[in-house]
Amino acid sequence: MPGLLSIQRCLLLALLVLAPTMALAQQPQQTWTGGSWPSGWNNRISDAPVGTINLFDVHRNPSGNELGTRLKFSHQSSCSNGGGMVYKMIGNVTAPSGHEFYRFRTDSGTLASGFGFLTLTAPATQHATLNVRTDLTLNSEFTLTSEVSINGSCDAVSLTVRTTQFTIKVLAQRNIRTAESLTAAGAFRTDRLLASSTAVTTGIVFQRGTMRCPTNMTLLNHTDELRLQHLNPTGNALTGALATAHSGVAMGGTNARALALLFKAGATVSAGTLTIQVKVDSPTSNTACPVAFARTVTAKVTAAASLAWTRGSDDVTVAVSAFRTPLSSSTPTGIRIQHYAGSCELMKVVLPNNQVTGDNNARARVRDIMQLRSVNDSLDTPVLGSPGFDITVDEINLDDIYARLELRGSPPAGVLTVSAVVTPGCTEEAALADPQTLSYLVTVEAANAWEVEGKDSASTTLSFA
Repeated sequence: MPGLLSIQRCLLLALLVLAPTMALAQQPQQTWTGGSWPSGWNNRISDAPVGTINLFDVHRNPSGNELGTRLKFSHQSSCSNGGGMVYKMIGNVTAPSGHEFYRFRTDSGTLASGFGFLTLTAPATQHATLNVRTDLTLNSEFTLTSEVSINGSCDAVSLTVRTTQFTIKVLAQRNIRTAESLTAAGAFRTDRLLASSTAVTTGIVFQRGTMRCPTNMTLLNHTDELRLQHLNPTGNALTGALATAHSGVAMGGTNARALALLFKAGATVSAGTLTIQVKVDSPTSNTACPVAFARTVTAKVTAAASLAWTRGSDDVTVAVSAFRTPLSSSTPTGIRIQHYAGSCELMKVVLPNNQVTGDNNARARVRDIMQLRSVNDSLDTPVLGSPGFDITVDEINLDDIYARLELRGSPPAGVLTVSAVVTPGCTEEAALADPQTLSYLVTVEAANAWEVEGKDSASTTLSFA
């Protein structure tokens, strides 16, 4: 029996020794998991390095002098009571007195209460957003490590602190500002550019700058034909010298300027599309705005030869006959106008309101005695437009569509010379084709009065029964 008692005592002792270990083994395995994630944000919960994150000083937080990194952290534990998460940033940068380089905010914008710390009470739906301050030196680079740990009680063994390390680099980006436009005002005629005695604006405007850095702009090509000039975007006034480069232009802040692109006076330009490149950087003497982050901006301008007019098959320059006054209503003269330039399908026709002179020096204003009307004769029933003195005819390069000249009112008798001015109704063709002034002759005759002939007699000697 003593042997049996010894065995029992040994078993009891073993149970007493192994009981804590067995209880510990039965506790649930705890893990880290990612919370819900909003679209457009980077999920940075991995333990592995995530590379370099570039920040630009134009990404300002509206609530203060902060740069949004667009990094959000979302963690939760598998504790059954969902203990809150505590976020902490550890960095290798010494901050200016009284400032913090990095702070957390909640989704709703609440700033962390202490240096680099933020507690989320509902980690399944909340996120910690990382911002850094704008008084970081441009072109600086530093490494941050995020730590996340459990806050509050947990019904399991504490989790190991989770860390994520990453590098942040603060760059000076040349932000596009409101006055910039990389679209040219249209096509430019090579002969007009050559004949111009002053610089010709292209409509292209460059305006890029940072909040703290002056900007240099330099033409990289087409320097024989093009120039840059200061533009005050408030009044759109060109000031200063025309040059291929301008240094230290203040393009940010209240006194912002821009640079306009112009053809120089008398520029010799070949027909075609000019692809223009402008380098944007900062003065080399400014170490806070390194040249290493320069960029190239590209714009395009079209130059073309003058555009010839084409006379359509329905164009008629001679009136059908002489017209006798008075006119009971507007009367077609038989003159039809059908001219088009290039591929433009619109023709604008204007009747200048000058005076015309008839017989016996009788005069009248053109718009008092004539008018224009668009006509589409391509259908079984012609479609007539409203009469006017300045009309636009669509699809003018098709058959049976034209503008007709009509007489109206009380024109003076005689051979009247009437002019019409024709221009393309399309922007590009209007810049390349010269306006046409067309002249027409319209003959108007006075109504013949009855005349008393010599043999005519109103009395008689005869009597009639």
